[in-house]
Amino acid sequence: MKRVSITSFYSTWIVSQLVLLSMFACPAVVNAADEKEEIPVGMVSIEVLPLVNRSRGQSPLPVTLHAFNNSKQILTGDLVIEATEGIESRIKLFTFRTSATFVEGEQRTRMVLPLQLYRANTGQVDLQMYLETNDKRFDLDTHPVQVPNYNSQFFSIGFCKPKLNQFTGEEEQHRLRQVQVEDWLSYKEPIQLNEDQEIFFRSSIQQTVFSELDEDTLPERPIDYTSFDILVMWEKVYQDLSQNEFEAILQWVRAGGNLLLYLPESVDDQHLHNLNTLDSSNSEAPLFYNDIEKQLSWDDASTPSTSPILRHCGLGRVAMLTSELAGDQEQFNQNKLETYLFLWRVRKNIADLLLDKEIFQLPPSPGQLPVDQFNSTSSHRQSGFIPDQFKSEEKIQAQMQLAYRQDQHITSHIPEYWLQQNNAWSTLLPDGFQMVPPSFVMGVMIAYLILVGPGEYWLLGKFKIRKWTWLSFPIITLVFTFFTVGSINAYMQIEDPIRAILVTDVDEQGEVLRQTSFECVLSPSQQIKTTNYDQQLVSPIESTANWMSRPGFGEFNQTRDQKNAAAPLYEGSLSGEYSLTQQLQKWSPQLYVGFSIPKADEINDSTRWKHTPGFWKELTPEILNAPEALRELVARHFPQSVQVEVIRPAGSSSSYSASRSTVQQLMHAVESTRDKSLFLRVHSVAPRPGSFETNQIVADFLYSNETVVRVMWETNELMHVERRVFRSEQPE
Repeated sequence: MKRVSITSFYSTWIVSQLVLLSMFACPAVVNAADEKEEIPVGMVSIEVLPLVNRSRGQSPLPVTLHAFNNSKQILTGDLVIEATEGIESRIKLFTFRTSATFVEGEQRTRMVLPLQLYRANTGQVDLQMYLETNDKRFDLDTHPVQVPNYNSQFFSIGFCKPKLNQFTGEEEQHRLRQVQVEDWLSYKEPIQLNEDQEIFFRSSIQQTVFSELDEDTLPERPIDYTSFDILVMWEKVYQDLSQNEFEAILQWVRAGGNLLLYLPESVDDQHLHNLNTLDSSNSEAPLFYNDIEKQLSWDDASTPSTSPILRHCGLGRVAMLTSELAGDQEQFNQNKLETYLFLWRVRKNIADLLLDKEIFQLPPSPGQLPVDQFNSTSSHRQSGFIPDQFKSEEKIQAQMQLAYRQDQHITSHIPEYWLQQNNAWSTLLPDGFQMVPPSFVMGVMIAYLILVGPGEYWLLGKFKIRKWTWLSFPIITLVFTFFTVGSINAYMQIEDPIRAILVTDVDEQGEVLRQTSFECVLSPSQQIKTTNYDQQLVSPIESTANWMSRPGFGEFNQTRDQKNAAAPLYEGSLSGEYSLTQQLQKWSPQLYVGFSIPKADEINDSTRWKHTPGFWKELTPEILNAPEALRELVARHFPQSVQVEVIRPAGSSSSYSASRSTVQQLMHAVESTRDKSLFLRVHSVAPRPGSFETNQIVADFLYSNETVVRVMWETNELMHVERRVFRSEQPE
């Protein structure tokens, strides 16, 4: 009886200790939202008005929230947006949280949602919205957002809509002009050629994404325009632009945006100055001027009024059209292809062939030409050489078909195809990180097998204590486990788990045009990482396959999709200050892509952008051709370990350093991943602000009149690249 009571006592004690340990190991999680009073849909409602009808891939989504507060009180709290995709699986893409105040009645609020880099397999993302106050949680319903398929051909157009009186015919006239511009940019009319033989170039309707920007809702931050490939602005809107709105549009264009502007007939002095600012040519005389009556004019000898005015502006481009040109439909059609090719950055040799043959839209699918025969004589992955036995039209068509096939092959897998090629991004792994040698792992395994097998049998037999095998085996196993784990952690330990590359584009005055960052975090333990950002679009890359595919990294060569990757949490405003929280897995590289466009008053802030404006102000084309003068200029402004590379129009490059650094090797490796034949399409994939693609870091600087200068160096965990484009006067 006594033995039973003791056994019962020990059993009770063990159970209580286990319960206590489980409480410490798995503390209860209290969800604050569960304690709030749930308010169903209706008390507060929201209408989401996307500024783009369907969110373009690899770009944020600016929206206008039209809120209706029927609670008869001012509500202050957090607006929570949970983005999910899929009908059954309901994959969570991200959570967005920002402070909000809803006044009584009706109000409108602008914000940018972090939809960049997230691909919806079903073509739809659901935004579940809530308003959380101190004691209540208002359900704001689910709002679907259509997302185009990745392999579809489309571009995004923003129309700056003027204030129109709904009781007049101006609204209908504006919509008619809007449709005409959309048709003009998408080339809906079919083209056919009849020469020696009939060759049909079938056109397809581009899946154009467009939206109206009301004059009252024009953003004053350049980052808000990053969803648009082309921004169309009517003359009346331009005249009513505030200076802050113009500076935001100007900075967006300088960062790589495209502006299609209808010139007004008359302008004041400020808007005249703004028009001349859009022209970044080296001409001393201004392009535009006005008379006493404020009538806008320019030199008709250089640019006739019946032709579009095509100009560079930083990394972007501006096409200016006159009312006279817009009113003459025949002349309008004759010049539209040139404008389209200019804004879309189609290479000059291809553009010339298209202009000569009057081809508006080439077929996006294989046609009559025997591509297999073309393939057997020329490899499209090499120089793009086309045999002479093919006619010029056939050469164009063959290149387009091959580019289409490659594009379909690449885009049918994962969006970050530039990230998946070769081993470019393995250079971003933090210094000192290396895999445990297989010989070490095999040695530990062999030692363990010998010890628990013949070693244990002989040792215990010698002392005649083999009956204790049940105790020695787990002890040996635990010792080897702790030894192996400790050795691996010590071997793979790194001092700084973060390594990044910062690519800064500047102009001739040393002013920052845009900045792109790629940051790799390799956490030695599972943790939650929170980082604060200011006016910088940042997204975690979901896929890490093959970017560590060099020998020795096969164990990490895995693909993490959205199903098993932790959804990031954004808190704040993407247009201003916000934080990004992401759960990191142990020894699993996480890549973050960031993009920034400076505001007009920040372009010379070298403390913020970490650039060297003095060097670029002194650098001239004459110094580029004098190696000694270039080295002397570099020595005055940069560290000794800097590398300078000049990429000339012919494709040749010269490097002014003794050896290639890691950052220089990375830039070359990234460039090698870009398939140049993809740029032979009419639908160019040239760099666009806010679009996280390969050209965002490589850029499309391979025109016959452009020379690119890159300065590269390293400081601890950060790799720097500063870049500037020199353009000659000769046309593209």
